[in-house]
Amino acid sequence: MVISYESEFSAVKSHNIRHLTAKASSIDGHVGGRIREARTSIALTGAELAAQIGIAEDRLARVEEGQERIGSGELFDLASHLERPISYFFS
Repeated sequence: MVISYESEFSAVKSHNIRHLTAKASSIDGHVGGRIREARTSIALTGAELAAQIGIAEDRLARVEEGQERIGSGELFDLASHLERPISYFFS
């Protein structure tokens, strides 16, 4: 069986698109809620935190509401700015 580079690229591209468009799950809602709890406990507004980590305020709101997933790098940045260990967001 001969597989062309083009078909391999299409398969990888298709997988990446599915990954990027995956819907938020219940754990995303839990993590988002914990982000909001940590943010409000140190009296930060959504706009302030979003600016500190370099994302749009409306995106942070969607993450906090569990409507959108957050990447591991962004979660790491959030944990640092909120002075929480990563495990805090999953407990």
